[in-house]
Amino acid sequence: MYQTYAGILEAIEVQPIHGLNFYTLTLRSADGLRRIRVQDTLTPRNLKVGDSIEIDVLLGNVTEIRILPTT
Repeated sequence: MYQTYAGILEAIEVQPIHGLNFYTLTLRSADGLRRIRVQDTLTPRNLKVGDSIEIDVLLGNVTEIRILPTT
């Protein structure tokens, strides 16, 4: 199943798991809050709280995170 979630990034939490850094991203959208965990290799380095983003998920795994331009 392929899904795209879009919204405003509310929080970024870092969790080291087995020597790798994972980020739990809290996304606020029209549907409410959603927490998504992603490995650091897929997280844009310039990602910050308040960014408008889209997250593509395939079978429960994040495949891409895009920072949307502000209008």
